[in-house]
Amino acid sequence: MLARTQTELIYHYFDLSDQQQAAFVQQLTATDPSLAQQILPFLSLDNHNASLMTELLAQHATDIVNQHDALTDLSGQLLGKYKLSHQLGSGGFGVVYQAERQDQTFEQTLAIKVTKPRLQDLLGDGFIYQEAQMLARLNHPYIAKVYDGGRYKDLTYIVMEKVDGEPLNAFLDQHALSERAKLTLFTHLCQAIGHAHQSQVLHGDIKPENIMLQSDHTPKLLDFNGTAAYQEQHAVRAFSREFASPEQMEGAYLTNQSDIYSLGKLLMWLMASSATASPLCQIIAKATQEQLSERYLTVQALEDDVQAILTLHPTSFERPRLSRVLLRAAQRHPIRAAFSMLMIVLAIGFTTALEQKNRQLQREKAIAEQMMFEVTHMLFNSKGQVPLPSLLELTRRRVLANPELPSELKQSLLQAMLTPLPKKQQLNTDCLTDCQ
Repeated sequence: MLARTQTELIYHYFDLSDQQQAAFVQQLTATDPSLAQQILPFLSLDNHNASLMTELLAQHATDIVNQHDALTDLSGQLLGKYKLSHQLGSGGFGVVYQAERQDQTFEQTLAIKVTKPRLQDLLGDGFIYQEAQMLARLNHPYIAKVYDGGRYKDLTYIVMEKVDGEPLNAFLDQHALSERAKLTLFTHLCQAIGHAHQSQVLHGDIKPENIMLQSDHTPKLLDFNGTAAYQEQHAVRAFSREFASPEQMEGAYLTNQSDIYSLGKLLMWLMASSATASPLCQIIAKATQEQLSERYLTVQALEDDVQAILTLHPTSFERPRLSRVLLRAAQRHPIRAAFSMLMIVLAIGFTTALEQKNRQLQREKAIAEQMMFEVTHMLFNSKGQVPLPSLLELTRRRVLANPELPSELKQSLLQAMLTPLPKKQQLNTDCLTDCQ
């Protein structure tokens, strides 16, 4: 229990006055020089280096529980109303067993995590029960449910939902998921973390190993780091450096943005083949900003941007220009967009042709009216002195010489001019009896 003694002595030292601290160091150096040499570097830190001390203590405590811990195999043992069958896995903080209820009320297969003795001695039963109670409040389809907790001899255990599936990293090593399936999976994880945040619970250790992928490719989030609770954050923190936020690496106080940073790192890992594509690159960059204030404020905001990519809507980084909105709409509904574009092209073509024909008719009408005016003017001014055939010939030449007159109209006018005039009818006077 030397490691536990070191931790307790360090905390005890900082609870003393300056005079008592000096006496404490003197006495420890005299009674146990080896132990004093191990903890003096921690005791020499001032208040400005408190975060460094916390990080060192966290690493020290993590090393404690990661060392070989004599935990007897409990397979076949009865823990209260639960019978353990076999181990499902083990980690630094405990061993997980498959278990069956034995109280003859429900037939249920569960997973039970038994806390390692060293961690239990370090944190105490109260904290472990507090963690179980905190996680039991979570009720979400993508979070492994915590049902119960208890004591077995000198061990503390937590009863959880047994999840059938593979860790995300192991699954992706053997199977391929489409980019769309990966993004959908990520939105499910965002929903789970968002639910936890609403219940004032941080995860604190988001990584592929803590995500079980079930047969229908839906996730189950496991192993919430109870030491990352809002109300009380201890120095013992388990996390993966690859996915941990800067403040978590420094041992500082964690917030929602700490989980958001880890989600951004997870998205980068998940979409490694296309993480440089915009706007996905922008989403990852915003989620993993060093400064808390520059990250997404909520997990919902992060999920909304990923959903925008899935549904081909503009993200929060794109200005709401009409061209962008129309492009996204066309991408969402390509067949409908193609049909609409065809109808627009046909309507524009028909309208253009109709307008051109209308202008042509107006022009022809104006030319015809001008020609009729000129012919009428010549007839009026000739006063019968110019023969009609000559007037028609002159009119025909003017029609042929007019460049603005369309060929179709010229043919129609010339054809009308070549039509022979009807003969004048002679008045029959024989039938008039009173004719003089």
